[in-house]
Order: sequence, then structure tokens, then C-alpha cells
Amino acid sequence: MDPTTPSPPSAVPIAGEGRIPSARRRLVLIIALVAAGLAARMPLLPYPGFLHDQDQFVMWAHVAATRGLAHVYDRPDAGRSTPLCNYPPVQVYVCRALASIYPFVGGTPLNAAMVDSIVRREDSPEVRSAYVLFKFPAVLADLLTAALLFLWLIRRAPLVFATIVAGIYALHPAILHDSSVWGQIDAIPTLFTLCALEAARRKKFEWMWAWAILAALTKPQALIFLPVWLSLSILNFGNDARKWLRSAGVIALVVVATVAPFYGGWAGVWEAFVGAASYYPFTHLNGFSGWFLKDPLLAPELGGNLLESYSRDDRALFAGLTPRVLGLIGVFVIWLVAVQVLRRRRGDDDSLEWAARLVPLGFFVVSTQMHERYLYPAIAIWAWTARPDWRWWIGWLLLGACVAVNMLWVWIGPCAGDFLRIQEQLFHRPWLGQPPGVWCSFILIAVLFVTLARVVREATQK
Repeated sequence: MDPTTPSPPSAVPIAGEGRIPSARRRLVLIIALVAAGLAARMPLLPYPGFLHDQDQFVMWAHVAATRGLAHVYDRPDAGRSTPLCNYPPVQVYVCRALASIYPFVGGTPLNAAMVDSIVRREDSPEVRSAYVLFKFPAVLADLLTAALLFLWLIRRAPLVFATIVAGIYALHPAILHDSSVWGQIDAIPTLFTLCALEAARRKKFEWMWAWAILAALTKPQALIFLPVWLSLSILNFGNDARKWLRSAGVIALVVVATVAPFYGGWAGVWEAFVGAASYYPFTHLNGFSGWFLKDPLLAPELGGNLLESYSRDDRALFAGLTPRVLGLIGVFVIWLVAVQVLRRRRGDDDSLEWAARLVPLGFFVVSTQMHERYLYPAIAIWAWTARPDWRWWIGWLLLGACVAVNMLWVWIGPCAGDFLRIQEQLFHRPWLGQPPGVWCSFILIAVLFVTLARVVREATQK
């Protein structure tokens, strides 16, 4: 077994049915997990999120509430090349719901004047209420993910181990930072992706497709798992037309029910997907991917002309090949390897867990245009594959540490003075002669190669 592949089920202590804790004990532990996670997050919520991310969510909420869902994909002026919203519909539904809730929380309607106050970051109870409210869906997704990880893990691992893994996830610095400080919503598609993986493990493939499509309709990056979903369907459906039709019906139902209310804005919905690959045409955008080694930075550049600090990924490196093409080739190879292992093992639990770990890590390391948050889902996905094995611990902890360093390196939070100096002294200086991102990139590349070692070993043994 390679260091990031769990031992076969027979070699791992599995919680048999008789060892699963009672419903009362499970409830107590879940309440403790959620309470600890919420207590760690509440002091962080009343502060503004990263630059314009949270401001955009507030504007989308106002537009969706006052003009209708489809208008979030309008182009505000003739000279704007992209719509107001560049996210798929699920996040727009979330924003629309928050617009309806805000008057009960903030004590005032979410009108144009209130939106302007939030964008200008005025310090008032109404503005702070907006910060809390618009961060809360991702916070709930964080806590629900921790609870589900606990419930799923106790079915196949010791109780103490499951509790520790879920507890670490609930309090993980990168997880806390993304939703409670940054104000982003990566926790929501991550939760949907985990539900799809668990449904696949239980051979409930209609549910797998429902959760997978919801994840993609929240953030396009969830589509990186499409080859996994298709492979599992092929392996389990075969020529059974009824199974294929049922899954196709589920996909159509979820897509139509989600997208149909955006009539008049369908072009914008489509652009949120097809435009994702060219929205930031750089080799990296502060993500510690393999491409960071080509253009390392000591500190991020968050404003001004990005072309002065970041290299484009659509300019040829050699033989007419651009970094974007090379990155896509790398992703395609990762997919082929994952599909091959799934096919060889007939999609058993071991191969599914291995592919689930490989795909998000490989996508982040080899693809261009990586942001610091694009490896965030891997923390939850690797936790979902957890087994009581020191090799898994090393892989998971290294990956999580790199994600946390990457996010804090980009933006430690809405702070100044001593906290800002701490960030600069800790992250914006060389570590042993190299920027922190270089070391993190090497670590992630090493974890990726160790993950792939299983395939190499099996190939050389033939």
C-alpha cells in the first residue's frame, strides 16, 4: 500500500454494527462538534470578508430580490464584458433567500442604500448583521459536513478516530478561514460533493447524480469529478437501460428545476460554466500549484494590473504548447489514471476513496489558473476517506497545512497593525531561502506522486 492509500478493509479496524454507538451518544457527540465549531466561528462573523467577494453576494441578493433571479446575469453596462454574476444558480438562490431574511436580522430592508453601506464597509449594526448573515450558509455547511463525516466514519472506523477527524475538520484553520473570515461559499459545493461520494459508496447512483449536479450548479469546479461519476455508472449500470434512464431523469430534473426560473438569463448561466476556464487566464492566481514554481511570489498582488505580476497561461512555452494546454493534458492524464483504477477494481470502496483523493489534488497541482481556495474541498474529501493509518494522517495533515498557509498567505483577514505585521513577518518572507508557496508546492507535488505510486507499482509488477 502506498502512503495515501488505505489498507484493504480486512486489514483495518472497522466498527461493526454492534460497535456503532447508541443514538443518544451519537447525538451528544454531534452536538459537541457543532457547538465547538460554532463557538470558534461566531467571533469572526461580524467582520467584512475578502475584498469584493462578500460585496458581490450582497449585490446579487439585492438584484435577485428586486428585479428577479435572471437579472443577476445582466451586464450592468454596455462596456462590461462579463455579467454581474459569474456563479451558477445555486448560490443565487442562497443570496435571494438571504435578501428575504435580512430585514428580520438587520432591522432594515436590503435596499440600494443598505447595499451601498455594505460595499463602503460602514461600521454599523446593520452592516455587521449583513456580514454575519451572508457568511452563515457556508458556516452551516461547515458544521453539517463535520457532523456527516462523524456519522459516516463511525460506520467503518473506531469511534475515537471518527470523533477526532470530525473535530479537526470542524476547527481546521483553513475551513474556519474560508467561511467565517473570507466569507466564501466553498463549503456548500464541498458538502454536495461529499454527499455524492457517500451515495456512490452505498450504490445509490440516482442520489449520487443528484448531489453531483447540485455541486456543479453551485461551483463549476465540482465538474472535475465527472469522469468518476461516469465511470461508476458504467461499471454498475452496464447495459441496463432502466438504470441509465433513471439517472438521466434525475439529472434532467435537477437541472431543469434549478435553471428554469432563470428564464431570460440562461446565457449568463451557461457563461458561468464555459467562461470559468478563461476568466483568469494566468498560470496561477496565488494558488500554490505546480505552476507556482514557474512564477513564484513572495507576497500576493491583490490589486492593480494583474498582468504585471502574473504570467498568462495562453502564451506558448515551447512547440506551440501553452501552459493552459499542458495543464489540461495533465488533468486528462489524472482522469485516465483514476478511471483505470476504478475500472480495474470494479469501483470498490478502496478504489473510490483513492480516486476521490487523487482527482482534486491532481487538478490543483497540474492545472493553471489555480486560486488559493481551489484545494479547499480536498480537506473534506480526504477526511471522508479516513482510515486509522499513520500514512493517511501524514497525507491529510500536510495537505490541510498547505491549504491553510496558502489562504493566510493571500489574506489573513480584515486586520491592521500587529496582526498585519504578523502576516508579513510569518508568510511574506523567505522560508529557508524560498517563498512559502514554493515549499507548499513541493509538498503537494510530493503527496501527488506518492498517491500515484500505487499505479506505478502495479504497472511495474505486470
